[in-house]
Amino acid sequence: MTARSAGRDTVPSLSIVQPSQSMLAAMLEGSDAETLSPWIRQRGTPAGNLLHHFSSSSAAIMGQPFDPRLWELACRYKFLVPTMLAVSASHLRHYTADPAPHHIAELGLVSASIGTLKTALTLPLHKDRADALLCTAVMLNAVTFADVPDRAPAASWVFSTSPDRLCWLDMLLRFKKLEQATFQFRASSVLQPILDAANAPAAHDVDLDGVPAAWRRLIGDRDAPGFDLFAQPVRTLAELSRHTEVTCFTALAYFGLVNKFKDGFRDLLLEREPRAMWVFGYWLGMLGRLKIWWCTARVERDWAAVQSFLQQQQLDQLPGEDGQMWRALMEDLVKASEWPPPTPQSDDVSPESRSDSANPSPGGDPATSGAMETEATHPREVEVCWRPKEGSPAVGVPGPGAIG
Repeated sequence: MTARSAGRDTVPSLSIVQPSQSMLAAMLEGSDAETLSPWIRQRGTPAGNLLHHFSSSSAAIMGQPFDPRLWELACRYKFLVPTMLAVSASHLRHYTADPAPHHIAELGLVSASIGTLKTALTLPLHKDRADALLCTAVMLNAVTFADVPDRAPAASWVFSTSPDRLCWLDMLLRFKKLEQATFQFRASSVLQPILDAANAPAAHDVDLDGVPAAWRRLIGDRDAPGFDLFAQPVRTLAELSRHTEVTCFTALAYFGLVNKFKDGFRDLLLEREPRAMWVFGYWLGMLGRLKIWWCTARVERDWAAVQSFLQQQQLDQLPGEDGQMWRALMEDLVKASEWPPPTPQSDDVSPESRSDSANPSPGGDPATSGAMETEATHPREVEVCWRPKEGSPAVGVPGPGAIG
């Protein structure tokens, strides 16, 4: 994986080594992919085809070729295999005309992956097992994030009353705990460059220099309730959104923002606390810059839903400085996906100039329009590793017997 321009930090390039047919067959043998129910195996995409697709298209699926050392780990740690297949099924589901067989396989494999991961987490840790666990968790997070059955903003967790409406976020948040548990092996891990990039930019205490005025007011004073929950995420949002060009390398930092959410932030989202909703919505909007296959549906739906929810609260109609703050915040939220970022609108702006700033798109309320205005919110195509190219092997299913 390389950055777009010379001289920038890069994730070290990995050698492209296609596993042999015998290696692929060995991965499937004895894995939980072989224990799926007869109904799933009959109606879902065959495991051999999914593994073949993953091996031939790992760069399109994962953003860079699957490291040969990870292929070796998949042969040794069978809990990694069903997750690889689930990602492959999800990728095919996004790009083929008949997604049903892929979705059936995906759901069955995700269930198998979670079960095997739980068992693996109870075993003693060492470097190779830590790498296999981390790789499994990364791919499982991607599949969970990509699972958006209904893309209408009204179907978002934002408006849901289901107690498990944030289970997909729980998967992301638990990854931080796995990172901490395996930190002793970080220096020798094959995933070290990726993990380090995902944890950038480094925290600088609670230095808020360069953070727009409205964002600072959202955080409050150091002794204000919630300061510890909001200061670091908002500071990181400001640095990423205004100073970090989108590349293959920095995309990892965009996703890694969830590592800045402390315990308690999720509870605020469940309560639909407006400040937490704005912070999370802005993060989703920034992810829209990446246009990555497995996050586009959730980003567009939930970003629109957050905007709609905050509009319904009529926070921009509050009197005085609070109303001015929310008018500034809503305008910034609407433009979160733009790169290069627009001229900051959050500083020294009078309330009168904000009167029409809360309309997120020419189409009106995103919860009723059903889609964001793509041209308005994505004014420029950004080259990232995951976007499929014309003629990419990402589209299509290998025929029966792909793996002997």
